[in-house]
Amino acid sequence: PTTKSRAQQPSLNSNEEIVTMQVLALFKKQPAPVSPQVKTIEKCVALNDLAKASLEAGNPVGAVSLFMQVLILKWKTYGRFHEQVADSLHRLSVNLVTMEFYESALCVMEELLVVRQNVLGEGHPLSAQTTSVMMLLWKKLDEAKEKPQSSEELEMKQAKEISIISIFQDGRANSI
Repeated sequence: PTTKSRAQQPSLNSNEEIVTMQVLALFKKQPAPVSPQVKTIEKCVALNDLAKASLEAGNPVGAVSLFMQVLILKWKTYGRFHEQVADSLHRLSVNLVTMEFYESALCVMEELLVVRQNVLGEGHPLSAQTTSVMMLLWKKLDEAKEKPQSSEELEMKQAKEISIISIFQDGRANSI
């Protein structure tokens, strides 16, 4: 039998090369190289853990910032229409609702709906659920506007909402 020289063998794409190197590393008991996507996933897991710890410590603003970082990483890694992106949008919107930032949550939910409809389809239960939650948020927003607040409290909350929405939109624009 004849063997092909290294130059005659077909080249592997980068994913095949990484898998091949990982398999060979298992046999040689050497650490395998980690793909950039795996590194991103690990970083996202760590940031999500920090965000959860921030919530438990009573710092929801810090948690939102960390969830936003995860979302931006996922946009850059997976693009706009991916299940991982939908997961991050969902986490971010839930935390914004918890903080009673309904306008910001609606902005994020609108993007979540677009992503879910593109990834899962318009008739998927999660797409329908997102639409239902958005309707509830519109109601909450109306109720919050009727709730008596001092003008100073209202101005501070509106400034935070505008800041969150701006950061979200800038992150999306610069990532996808």
